[in-house]
Amino acid sequence: MDQYKELSKIYDALIPEPINFFQFYLEKIREKDNPTILDFGCGTGRLAIFLSSYAKEIDAFDISESMIEKGMNKLKELKIKNINITVDNFLTSQSFTKNYDFILLSGGVFEYFLTPEEQQQNLNKIADKLGNEAKLIIDIEAAPFISNNTTKHLYDSLPNKSTDEKTSKVKVYQKRAYNFEKQLKKDSLSVNLNGRYYNIEYISRYTYLQELRYLFEKCNLKIIAEYGDFLKNKINKNSQYYIIEAIKGV
Repeated sequence: MDQYKELSKIYDALIPEPINFFQFYLEKIREKDNPTILDFGCGTGRLAIFLSSYAKEIDAFDISESMIEKGMNKLKELKIKNINITVDNFLTSQSFTKNYDFILLSGGVFEYFLTPEEQQQNLNKIADKLGNEAKLIIDIEAAPFISNNTTKHLYDSLPNKSTDEKTSKVKVYQKRAYNFEKQLKKDSLSVNLNGRYYNIEYISRYTYLQELRYLFEKCNLKIIAEYGDFLKNKINKNSQYYIIEAIKGV
């Protein structure tokens, strides 16, 4: 069963990208002329579509059939020819046979590897797919401050902007439960989108910065830059994100 089926219906309206998100990734991939890109966990293809004019070829995939279906419809409508978008699983697939100039795990994709073992397995395979002078870039939500409140975190929010004016009226009620032992967070969302209601649940794993550094080193990936946001500010105690840029180790 596609657990993201409900989310795919409202994904583009529900989840606005952080400040300077697209510009950050565009600047990175323009370090090379006509690069090849692997967009790992591409969702509905927003980032791949934005980067397509500056890339030779983009392979984009996601495990969610409904997300990919929406992405395919976008490519058809926009008549984009240099994106190959598929439903796939990176660890078990035999489809990924070539190397890339950039491998991107954007929008917190890394958080959906729910154990250290799964994180390491994916990073090892990613390292094998990095070409000479190629780069891996990931962004994740910064690990939460640990307190005695281990059960829930509640808030209401309105996305700053939607790419579609028809879907700009979004109200979200979020309940977050933490399992600090396994570093898991379970989000339960109640969404009001233009008077229609959706209930969505998903589980992800947060990772500490030192843990990320250790994992990358263990998987023969050399970190060359770390940022706390998409404006390239340094990571500090108030950072909302960990953004890691790495190359294959020697």
